[in-house]
Amino acid sequence: MSFLKQKEIALGILVLSGVFMIVSYYFDLPGKQLSRVASELTVWVVILSSLALLFGGFSLLRRNYRTISLRQKGWTYDIIGLVFLIMFLIAGLYYGQSSYQWGFLFDNFYYAARSTMYSAGTFYIYSTWYRAMRVRNLDSLIMVAFAIIMMLGTAPIFGLVYPGFGDIKTYLMNVGQLGAMRGFQMSTNIGLCVLSLRIIVGMETSAIGLIPGVEE
Repeated sequence: MSFLKQKEIALGILVLSGVFMIVSYYFDLPGKQLSRVASELTVWVVILSSLALLFGGFSLLRRNYRTISLRQKGWTYDIIGLVFLIMFLIAGLYYGQSSYQWGFLFDNFYYAARSTMYSAGTFYIYSTWYRAMRVRNLDSLIMVAFAIIMMLGTAPIFGLVYPGFGDIKTYLMNVGQLGAMRGFQMSTNIGLCVLSLRIIVGMETSAIGLIPGVEE
C-alpha cells in the first residue's frame, strides 16, 4: 500500500491542526504566532464547510436526477424535492436571504414541512413508547408514572380538567429532568473530549476514513 493510500498525510494534518488549536487556546505564548495559525485554521474550517455544502447539494441534485430518470420507487417525491431545491437556490442566490421571495418560501413551505416532520416523528416516538413501556418492576413503574404525568401536563385539554398537572410537569422539568440532563451532558462532553484527544494523537483514524483492519 502506497504512502498516499494510507492517508497518513491527512492524519498528520489532522494531528497538527488539533495540537495548534489546543495550544493556542490554553497557552498565551509570546509572538502570537500560534494564535494567528489557529485563526487561519478557523477560516479554513468555514471555507471547507462551505465547499462540503456545495458538494452535498450537487450530490443531491445528481441523486434526484438519477432516481427520476430511472423511474425508481418514490421518484415523484424526488421531483418535488428537486423543484423546491432549485427554487431555494434561485431565491437565495439571486434575490438574497432578506428578500420577500426567500421569506415566502421559508414561511410557507420550509416551516410547514419541518413541523410535519417533527409531528410524524413525535407520533412514532409515542407509538414506540406505548409498545416498549411495560411495567415489569418498580423502576419501570416509576418511569411510566412520570411519563404519563409529563403528557398530562403538556396536553392543554388536561390542564382544563386539573390545572395542577401543569405545575407538576414544571416541577419535574426544572428539578428531575434538569438534573438528569446535566448528568447526561457531562458524560457526553467527557466522551467527546476523549474522542477528540484520540483523534489528535492519531489513535482514532476513522475520522479520515482510515479504519483499522479494512483494506481499500
